[in-house]
Amino acid sequence: VFSTPNAQNAGAEIHRLPFGGVESTLVASRGSRNSIIGWSPDRRRLIFSSDRRGQPGIWAVSVSDRGAEGEPQELVPDASNWEALGITRTGSLFYRHTADSTDVYTAVLDLAAGRTVSPPRPVMDHFIGSYNYPNWSEDGRRLVFGSNHDPRQPALAIYEPQNGSKRELQIDAKYIRRAQW
Repeated sequence: VFSTPNAQNAGAEIHRLPFGGVESTLVASRGSRNSIIGWSPDRRRLIFSSDRRGQPGIWAVSVSDRGAEGEPQELVPDASNWEALGITRTGSLFYRHTADSTDVYTAVLDLAAGRTVSPPRPVMDHFIGSYNYPNWSEDGRRLVFGSNHDPRQPALAIYEPQNGSKRELQIDAKYIRRAQW
C-alpha cells in the first residue's frame, strides 16, 4: 500500500499493488489529502488520515482481495495536529498531538467504536511543557521521550505505564531529537 499525489498536487490517493497483481485505488483523492496510518490488527481495514470533511480526521476503509469494500468510515472527526505513531497488535492507535507547548500524554482509544475510552492524561507531573517526541517500545511496555526542562542538560525520560515508573537519564549531548527504541 502506498500514497501518491494526484494530478496538479490537488491531494493524495492511496493505492495497493498486490504481489503478482494489478494496482488498484483504495482511497480516491477528491481533492483531499490522504495519508496511510496502518492496518487494523486483522488486516481487513486500512486506517488513514484524510481532510475530506475539511479538517483532518482518522478514517478506515475495509479491504479485501478485490480492493476497497464500501465507503471509508470516519473514526475520529477532528484529528487536527495529530501525528500518528502507529497501531498496536491489539488495535490501539498511538499519536502525538502538536501544540504550542509540548508535553507527552497517553489515552486509551477504542478504534472499533471510534471513541476515546479515557481522556488524554499527562505522563509527567512536573516541569510541564518540557517533554517531547514520544516513542513506544515495540512491546508497548515503555515510552521514551525527550526532556528539555534544563536546556543546558537534555535528558531522555522513560515511562512504564504498568507500574507508573518514571525516570530521566542524563545524556551528554547538546540536544535530543526523536529518541527511538
